[in-house]
Amino acid sequence: MSKRQTPRRLTASAHLTGDAGTPATTVEEIAASAAASAIAATAVAPEPTPAPVEETPAPVAVAAAQAPIIAARTSPRLTTAQAASMVAQANRGEIPMGQLQAALTDITYTANADVYPDTWLGHVFEGINYQRRFVPAVAAGAPVTSLKVTGWRWNVAPTVDDYDGDKEAVASNAATTEAIEVPVKRLAGAHDIDRAFFDLGSSDYVMGYWAAMAESYARLSDQYCYTELEDQATNTGTNETPLGTIVQAAMSVMPIGTPSFIGISTEVYAAMAAVNTQEALAFLGGSLSFDGTGSFGNTSLFVSDFIAANTVIAGTRAAASFHELSPALRVNVANVANGGIDAGLFGYCATVVNQPAGLAVATLDLP
Repeated sequence: MSKRQTPRRLTASAHLTGDAGTPATTVEEIAASAAASAIAATAVAPEPTPAPVEETPAPVAVAAAQAPIIAARTSPRLTTAQAASMVAQANRGEIPMGQLQAALTDITYTANADVYPDTWLGHVFEGINYQRRFVPAVAAGAPVTSLKVTGWRWNVAPTVDDYDGDKEAVASNAATTEAIEVPVKRLAGAHDIDRAFFDLGSSDYVMGYWAAMAESYARLSDQYCYTELEDQATNTGTNETPLGTIVQAAMSVMPIGTPSFIGISTEVYAAMAAVNTQEALAFLGGSLSFDGTGSFGNTSLFVSDFIAANTVIAGTRAAASFHELSPALRVNVANVANGGIDAGLFGYCATVVNQPAGLAVATLDLP
């Protein structure tokens, strides 16, 4: 009689191993090993660093697999809707402002100033460009073509007299002339400017430079013109009122011609603020505005800070002439060695007083 075989326990030694690496021999051991394998499968094990392969970019999937694991945020990020809701609640007083401030991170302008570009203004306003007063007030002379202006005028002009006829001798006086010679006034200014302003199209700076130079020339040439007129004008003395001073100077040139211009100093202008003076101006049909210009009928009236203190100057247009090279020369010369542009303005002008008696000054005698 054969022996009855005892059933053997199933083993999985060929498939699963225990903790010590020995084959699992029981059902319980197999179950425990399977559970351990399942847990191990869910863990993230670091991938071995692959050897670099020259000139072969890593696939996107591999690069993503090699990215470091980022720890989860301890505090969740607010959505736009949540942030807006919290602001609304704070405005309604439903939550303390401190709670809102704790939930939101401050973003200040100072910390992000570089994000916003500056407001570019270009050449800023610096006042009204100077308008010449005396140059337009006298006659426009011939253009300057040399460094000296010459001419002549009567020293003693020829005259006529009564004549009875009947072949009597007619009147005759000794007429004489005198030469006029006026040196040309030279005005100039120049600067060595970095050529980058010209090369890179910085038109705002270049145009501003030439405008400033032209204004400087206009002011200086006008001051020169006044100085020559005042130097040869007839001095008529003083007067106690602003209007009286104006009339006194104007009447002095009337024998030569109708006054075409009257210039007053800033002190006389201030004194004309008196009510009675304004009434007198209105009576004479005169006006004077805050821009420093006005008129007495057909006579130009203007204020100038060049005029000597408390002084009025009157004249006829034909009493003098102004000669200049117009427009003034603008010169650009490359300074290659220093990387610059030598820019300059050159002006030439001359004031010729044709008839000194056609110019007069009077002084306001202020208390």
